[in-house]
Amino acid sequence: MTVKLVTQLFVQNGQLMANVQPINIVIELNGSPYHFFIESFKSTIENQIDQQLKIKTRDLPPGFDYRIIGVRSKPEGVYVALSATPK
Repeated sequence: MTVKLVTQLFVQNGQLMANVQPINIVIELNGSPYHFFIESFKSTIENQIDQQLKIKTRDLPPGFDYRIIGVRSKPEGVYVALSATPK
């Protein structure tokens, strides 16, 4: 059985979020593939990923409100652009 998750990162309301494409499970029986698209787990997986993507401002200089304003990904990692507004 093969499970492949395809995600797209985006910024919404200053937070980094994940959009999970429909989950495609492929089961091969006697050399014939059977495809199942499971939509019911999509929001649960997205919520778990979104929790892990929350910015941890405790490691940044205090006295500012931080918002994510952009995101891009490359094979070596994800790059996030922040804005910092004095409190």
